[in-house]
Amino acid sequence: MAFMAVMLIGHTQAHATTKKFKVGFIIPETRQDQSTPNPWGIEQRRGFELALKQKNNIELVFKDNSESALVAVQRAKELSKEGVDMIAGLSFSDQAVAVKQFLDGVQMPFLTVLATSEKLFENPNPVFSMALSNDSQAERLVSFLTSLPAATKDGVALVVARNCEYCVNLEQEISTRLKKKNITVGNLPDILRNRPIPDDYFEKVKTTKVIGILAYEVEAISVLTSLKKQRFDGVVFGGDSWTIQSKQIESDPSIGNTVCLVSATAYDKNAAFPENLKLKSTFPIQNDGVPSDVAALSYDAGLVIGKLAVACKSPLDRKDCIRKTLPKIHLEGASGTIEFAPNGKRVGNGLLLKSPACKSANGGGHGKSAK
Repeated sequence: MAFMAVMLIGHTQAHATTKKFKVGFIIPETRQDQSTPNPWGIEQRRGFELALKQKNNIELVFKDNSESALVAVQRAKELSKEGVDMIAGLSFSDQAVAVKQFLDGVQMPFLTVLATSEKLFENPNPVFSMALSNDSQAERLVSFLTSLPAATKDGVALVVARNCEYCVNLEQEISTRLKKKNITVGNLPDILRNRPIPDDYFEKVKTTKVIGILAYEVEAISVLTSLKKQRFDGVVFGGDSWTIQSKQIESDPSIGNTVCLVSATAYDKNAAFPENLKLKSTFPIQNDGVPSDVAALSYDAGLVIGKLAVACKSPLDRKDCIRKTLPKIHLEGASGTIEFAPNGKRVGNGLLLKSPACKSANGGGHGKSAK
């Protein structure tokens, strides 16, 4: 009996040390109608799977939240009951904030991709984000804007989607910095999700040559389409989640070559980092060989998860180990060096990406990516 007890204890201990590192992914694979495929979610899943497909010690569990904060919280509850060690995914800040509020209660580690609302980094359980924080993005954008004669002379107009937590936070950061530089900040009428911009939206700002679009992809594309009708040839800027739109618009020469598109981001698709070249080599068949920032940062999040799985092998104290290890992470990914501050914000130089039209945009851009 004693021998059998020892054997049973040994088996239990072996099982405890060999249990797979289980990660729950909450991603918007479908739109709000729960049936239309969502490019963000598709890109996100690709990135995670490409980084982790050969990791036999990691179990991946994907849940679709259909762009809904309420559904995202429900998915987080389901994953918690399924015994995941951590949760990852969620690009949209409002959804990530809602999930954080639930996860604070169960002390679940949380790694997001593009969400950067300040609420995510508050105690007691900060969220770790792969994207540049809002204050970091604002710093880079304002530095660029202060070099534009049009901005210092006529000011900057902001287009903000109020349903976007990230966008409102970024607006506050940019406005505060611009006003300290004595640059006038004007606000255009707020836009509502998925609603086309009226034809007369820009009638009152014909003299404005610098416009910031702080909105989700659908509204941003709508604004750019409206600007095209107005024959706008100035500067349009946005934050890191905006680069997926600029990627879609770059293929339209009437916009990409006449409007200076500027975005603060952690990822440059043209960077020669080894992991970025490796990532791009896997994309030709799937996505014309050009991963979006969503795919790249999801890929990098997957690399981080791979590190955590090695560092936190024992399931007995795994959640605590993950929380303590994340701020110590240092690795090179598709977006360059990956490190986090203790409060969960990503640290690093970041990039300011500009379209070709920025070469002659009122003395502003240089026509290529710059640190």
